[in-house]
Amino acid sequence: MKSLYALSIEEQKKMALETMEIYAPLAYQLGMHKLSGELDDLAFPYIYAHEYNWLLAKTKEYYGERERFAKSLAPVIESQLRSHAVDFVRLDYRAKRYASLYKKLLRLEDQNPNDIGDLVAFRIITKTVSDCYSVLGIVHSLWQPIPGRFWDFIGTPKSNGYQSLHTTVKTPENQLMEFQIRTEGMHEYAEFGVAAHFAYHFAKNVPALTAERLGIRADLKEAAIIRQLQEWREHVGGSPEFLESLKIDLFKDRVLVLTPKGDVIDLPKGSTPLDFAYKIHTQVGNRSAGAKVNGKMVALDYALHSGDTVEILTHKSRHPTPSWLSSTRTNSARAHIRAALRAMTGVFNSKSDRFIEIQITAKKTEGLLDDIVSVFSQARLKVEELVNERQTWLPRGALIKVKTSRIPEDRLRRLVGELERLDGVSKVSTIDRPIA
Repeated sequence: MKSLYALSIEEQKKMALETMEIYAPLAYQLGMHKLSGELDDLAFPYIYAHEYNWLLAKTKEYYGERERFAKSLAPVIESQLRSHAVDFVRLDYRAKRYASLYKKLLRLEDQNPNDIGDLVAFRIITKTVSDCYSVLGIVHSLWQPIPGRFWDFIGTPKSNGYQSLHTTVKTPENQLMEFQIRTEGMHEYAEFGVAAHFAYHFAKNVPALTAERLGIRADLKEAAIIRQLQEWREHVGGSPEFLESLKIDLFKDRVLVLTPKGDVIDLPKGSTPLDFAYKIHTQVGNRSAGAKVNGKMVALDYALHSGDTVEILTHKSRHPTPSWLSSTRTNSARAHIRAALRAMTGVFNSKSDRFIEIQITAKKTEGLLDDIVSVFSQARLKVEELVNERQTWLPRGALIKVKTSRIPEDRLRRLVGELERLDGVSKVSTIDRPIA
């Protein structure tokens, strides 16, 4: 990636896109946050050159101001830690990476970098887990914690093994500042992921690398990910479909939900209780009769959110139906559903195991989504999924993706024609895709 400048523009974009869509997310899932961030930052200027230059111009002043402020806080924090006899290893701060910052800015209405608490974040590395919580108490006694901006990833680690305390505070100068507090071992895992984990196992007889010092759970999360990759490879025959499965199931934005026992389940954004059920076990998915989210009954196609506690109700007489395919988000769940349908009755027709994705490039979005749904309704077509993706190069514009069932060519041409006549639509294209 560091030598992409020597390639043609076409090769640069191809390799950068592959890196950002596959290799960087894979490194993140394996806990290699530092490598993942570096790969994202290297690919970002080649894929989003205009946005990259815009980001540099917009954030240069904010980065400098926030780093100067962080530097002024460092002696205050260090003095308080020493006065409370907290045995910390080091204290430093790091600037948020550009690719990550860009994704976060897109979620803000006014795209103001000053509203991002971890633009520059403090990292306090301790020797023990108990010291982590002592440091957290000291930070909260010095500055006002922001409600809803505290995460205990030590008590509830991320699915890739990441552990740390995250809290954002507001200083008297009205500045937001994030603190990340973890042990040496947690920090090594956060930086190098499975490489640090394997290094520990190879060197576990060396006194300096004891489990107490590492302070991390040897869950071998990476082994679970590798098993998942192997399972997808078995279920999905062709290489293009396999890569598409990776992008959806493993690399899309994530939601973290809980089992009734408090175990964390990591799923792609938009996942449903059925996706959750199949993630727990194939038979739990196949026997799903209902679901409770935060103690309340919900439909099996309910969209889960981070922090939800999910309970699956099962019954031995229940079995998958073809409609479940449109009620799931993950390819692994759909693969299990198709396998069960084939095994039960053979009614599942692989020829219809496809859908049409209609991509609508819009110059404006006000009222357009209602118009689009109306066109589909008049054509007697069900909208299976509708995604509105904001595009920075279109002022107030968007790329709208609509998923529907396959229809004959003449009906499809009429549908496209009706969509193209809508006010604000500049382009309509269609893609025939496999469901999984």
